[in-house]
Amino acid sequence: MGLLDSFEKGLERAVNSAFAKTFRSGIQPVEIASALRSELDKKAAVVSRDRILAPHSFEVRLSPSDDDRMQTIGPALADELDSLVKKHAKAQGYSFAGPVTITLVRDEQLSTGTLRVESSSAEGRVVWRGVVDVEGRRHPLTKSRTVIGRGSDADITISDAGTSRKHVEVLWDGERAMVRDMNSTNGTMLNGRKVTEAALPPDSTITIGRTDIVFRVVAQAAPPKPPEAAHARRRHSCVRRARRRTPAVSELTLLLLRIGFLVLLWAFVFAVVYSLRADLFGVKVRRMPEPQAAAVPAAAQTAGASAPTAAAPSVKPAPPVKGGKATTETVSRIVITSGPKAGLELPLGTEPLTIGRSSESGLVVRDDYTSSHHARLLLWGDQWMIQDLDSTNGTWHDGVRVTAPVPVVVGAPIKVGATTFELRK
Repeated sequence: MGLLDSFEKGLERAVNSAFAKTFRSGIQPVEIASALRSELDKKAAVVSRDRILAPHSFEVRLSPSDDDRMQTIGPALADELDSLVKKHAKAQGYSFAGPVTITLVRDEQLSTGTLRVESSSAEGRVVWRGVVDVEGRRHPLTKSRTVIGRGSDADITISDAGTSRKHVEVLWDGERAMVRDMNSTNGTMLNGRKVTEAALPPDSTITIGRTDIVFRVVAQAAPPKPPEAAHARRRHSCVRRARRRTPAVSELTLLLLRIGFLVLLWAFVFAVVYSLRADLFGVKVRRMPEPQAAAVPAAAQTAGASAPTAAAPSVKPAPPVKGGKATTETVSRIVITSGPKAGLELPLGTEPLTIGRSSESGLVVRDDYTSSHHARLLLWGDQWMIQDLDSTNGTWHDGVRVTAPVPVVVGAPIKVGATTFELRK
């Protein structure tokens, strides 16, 4: 047993023991069935492409209380477990080297709710024998040539009037098989196709007359060889298995890997959502105190009033005097007077202009006091109007908070968050 197998089995026992001590529940027959299936899958050995050898002798170790409970079920439990093992082996394509035996053993060292399954194969070497199932009976192919037909001189006699006396023969050399029709009257079918001679793969169905013949290759234990030869063969087999077989992964390890993968997947999803939170949910807007919100337009007016005096020596023209309605003839641009984009000028068109933090806005203003869609400038006839879009800190026009669309005055400060702008010629 490899290091990974030992670790998996130890981890599985520790977890099962912890759960058993915590919940104190007894073993149920379905848990024994699951353990037997798992043991079959772990110990199955691939001999060739279509031959997989599995252990056939199982020993189920139970705690004293669980063993007493299973004994009350009686022989029905053993019959059900035997049927389940054979059914699972047939579904997976496993072969047994001997009859299936399942034994329940009491183990004083086990706690209630835990079990252990040990398995083994027949002593000696395993040989593969060809057999045919005819009319519910299994006939081994003991000769290299086996004749099947209605006549008494055939090796296998069948009672079917639709078959010839010597209808078909099966050739078997210990590894491969062939089927050959012997000039029968009604012919021979292989897997629904008429043949005269063809290779015979395992689990194929030969139909002659109204009779189906199923060819199979089964494992059978042979008498053991002398100890020295058996020891040498065992060493060679172990080396070959170590080279060709990869340790099986238990159900517990797969469960832990799935849980870890799901945790990483959800962590990745949360990281993506967190990085895109501004686009998906918008950024939280800080609320500006009312005194500060009202004070900013007044400060903007003071700055606007003092600007001509300070700018008198400059070559730049002074801003126009506030007053009059802002129409398409009296204003043609937006001038930002304060805020992150102070000094920026934009031409006015005839389409509505949305102002806010969102990248979809016509005038993007990024500060902590501006909403994603804060306000809108729109034409009402030839008159420019300012409208608040239910922003957090509101929109202010000439020091008055906008609650409904109001006409814009030329040169009047319009405050959006921490940004103030005016409409000018």
